[in-house]
Amino acid sequence: MTNMLEFRKLTGSEDLHKMYLDIIDTKNLWRNKSFIQEKIKEQIERHETFNNTSYNLEPDIKSSPGGLRDIHTIDWLIKNSLRSVSEKEKLTGALTFEERKELNKAKYWLWVIRYLTHIEANREEDRLLFEHQIPVAMKLFPSSKTSNQAAEKLMHRYYRSSLSVSEINSTFIQNIKETYDLTKFSRKKNLDSNFFIKNNLIHLYEMDGFKKNPSLLLELFIKLSENPTVKGIGSQTLRALKRDRDLIDSKFRSNKKNIRLFLKLLKSKRLLVTQLEKMKDLGILGRYLPEFGRITGQMQYDLFHIYTVDAHTLEVLRNMRWMSLGKSEERFPLASKLINKLPKLEILYISGLYHDIGKGRGTDHSNLGKSIVNSFCKRHLFPEEDTLLIEWLVENHLLMSVTSQKKDLSNNSVVKEFAEKVGNLETLDYLYCLTVADVSATNPSLWNSWNASLLRELYEKTKLYFRDSVLLNESIHEQKKKALKSLKKFKKSKVEDLWDRFYPDYFEGSDHLDLSQHAEIILSHENGTVVKIIEKEQESLSSIFIHTKDRANLFATIIGILDSENINFVDAKLYGMRDGFCTDLITISNKEEKVALESEKARTLIDKLNEALNQKLLKPKIVKRRSPRHLKHFQIPTEINFHHDMANRWTDLEISTADRPGLLASICQVFLKHGALIKKARIATYGEKAEDRFSITSKEDTPFIKQNELNNLLSDLKNSLSGELT
Repeated sequence: MTNMLEFRKLTGSEDLHKMYLDIIDTKNLWRNKSFIQEKIKEQIERHETFNNTSYNLEPDIKSSPGGLRDIHTIDWLIKNSLRSVSEKEKLTGALTFEERKELNKAKYWLWVIRYLTHIEANREEDRLLFEHQIPVAMKLFPSSKTSNQAAEKLMHRYYRSSLSVSEINSTFIQNIKETYDLTKFSRKKNLDSNFFIKNNLIHLYEMDGFKKNPSLLLELFIKLSENPTVKGIGSQTLRALKRDRDLIDSKFRSNKKNIRLFLKLLKSKRLLVTQLEKMKDLGILGRYLPEFGRITGQMQYDLFHIYTVDAHTLEVLRNMRWMSLGKSEERFPLASKLINKLPKLEILYISGLYHDIGKGRGTDHSNLGKSIVNSFCKRHLFPEEDTLLIEWLVENHLLMSVTSQKKDLSNNSVVKEFAEKVGNLETLDYLYCLTVADVSATNPSLWNSWNASLLRELYEKTKLYFRDSVLLNESIHEQKKKALKSLKKFKKSKVEDLWDRFYPDYFEGSDHLDLSQHAEIILSHENGTVVKIIEKEQESLSSIFIHTKDRANLFATIIGILDSENINFVDAKLYGMRDGFCTDLITISNKEEKVALESEKARTLIDKLNEALNQKLLKPKIVKRRSPRHLKHFQIPTEINFHHDMANRWTDLEISTADRPGLLASICQVFLKHGALIKKARIATYGEKAEDRFSITSKEDTPFIKQNELNNLLSDLKNSLSGELT
């Protein structure tokens, strides 16, 4: 039917053209009110298929919110109404000249991007897929220093254009609802001398109210937070707001009344994030905080950061709000407990609002963010003590996640170093809540039971350090003593004989619960290989316990089987023993469900591991799979860093490279070639990038301190991971 609305006479009989229009009107094919309702409903349903956001990594230029279809919807509603004089009068002012001008500018860019995407795809393609983003970006921004920078410019242009369309579309739809009485009727309610509520919408009494009193530009959103039943802003008030928002200038920002109003909003007990999102979408937040305006629509060209910086920032604040309101107790139990014990919640909110404010400027965003938030705190008259804490949180917002994910938390020196940087328990509480809110808002797949457990472990150990560093360093002797109490069914001498077979590093990374559980499994299955699955308390996490004869290809064989069963592992601790056996502890993570003890999946996995490990010669199973489409379009250089840990007598390798199927198998093959034995491994994937850490020893059970051996190992690793070694 909308195709008929696009009908226009090019040539031919005028009488025939008029007859066509008369038939349409006579038959009343487009009853205006019902047509409007159906089109609005259609748009709502379409937006829902895209999760009501245009901020997708591969957006649909045509159908996403803020896309070309939203412009079409405006045009169709106008064209349908303009068919009669009475309807034409109703619609006067539905779209202002300024709005039409802005809409045309946004439409131009969406058309250009769509056209170039079609050219690049050599077919009709409305999705801006990864494989097309860089080629399109390089055509539009050829002077960019790198292709990734060009892609970021392209997506920034797209998101800003999409935001303009969404803003105008929502204002137009609200206007037309009011024009045709499509809003839910309610009585008029006076809020004060400036605002009233009618039909669940907030309105200005005077359309020049913002000009007379610019502070109302902030007060409007406070009123909305105080009246949760209000569904939106009246169309004429919206128009006035958009017309007068440029009144928010340096003078406005330095006004003490406006400063108090913004802080009042931050302390709001209701709908804080909802109002901040409205302020962002209407261009108010970016004007009051120009530094926030700079990150609006800013994206990073990778698979790790799935939101633009502004959208991610507001997701962080939403997580904080849910924690404080008790809506995330199941997902974030510790953070939900800690957050309401913080002395000043606004310190956490501001830290969250500014933690990524320095992104997109080609420098360390944490250091830059510290400087930017300092200006905010000074302008808003924060006490020096609070300012210093906010600065520290912004500068160090990555400290806890990096420490927990990349360092060995069983090493007390790691905890000690982290604790000394944090300084005190109160700062630790703030940092933990900020980290949880940040990590879980970056990428839904990033927040899992494993990462949650690492953060909690670091928090608890640091808290213990602040309370009593002696407890943190409880002796191995005491741990063994506690473990023996749980092993009464075995002779003490038998348990001690088993422990004598382990090297010291095993006890340094195990508590009494580990010691007793592992000893019971080994002593109950003394003949040959034993494979057990140990359930962990954390959802979707399990541990594979393996006790078997140590030999070449052992770890590679285990990895091959896990890969064949499509099981992800995130951590491995490999303990060689004096009797030629080894004990391996592999933490596995399944996104959907953990490998339960009695499940068919667990039995299959145990059977395959037992069958493989009972062979005299281990032959790793290499699983060949195609790389996912989205991984092929990101160029990730391989970086390898190392240091020798003389205390533990091993070399730590940190490998950063492009993720791909069979990556771990490739690494294991190089290790085998050079006689490198894996003692520990930690596996992490961030979008298209893998960041893995291995602790390895030479054949002599020493670090790789011989320079030629180390150089050869590193060279082969780089070649293999770059696809040059066959």
